[in-house]
Amino acid sequence: PAATELKLQFLAATRPTSLRLYDGQGRLVRVFTEAAVPLSVRGLPAGLYVLRATLVGQAVSRRVVVE
Repeated sequence: PAATELKLQFLAATRPTSLRLYDGQGRLVRVFTEAAVPLSVRGLPAGLYVLRATLVGQAVSRRVVVE
């Protein structure tokens, strides 16, 4: 679970071109730039979120818990 930030690891050649965080209702709550790693989740209510990234043209989604 994350309290203030998300730390992501990528292979050297696979930097994301898009990082978006959605709440449990599917609403977009944050858009991150590649330079924003680690990603701040300060100010978000506790709950389950989905982080969607575009890596090498492919969409990848991961669940994130904010405490």
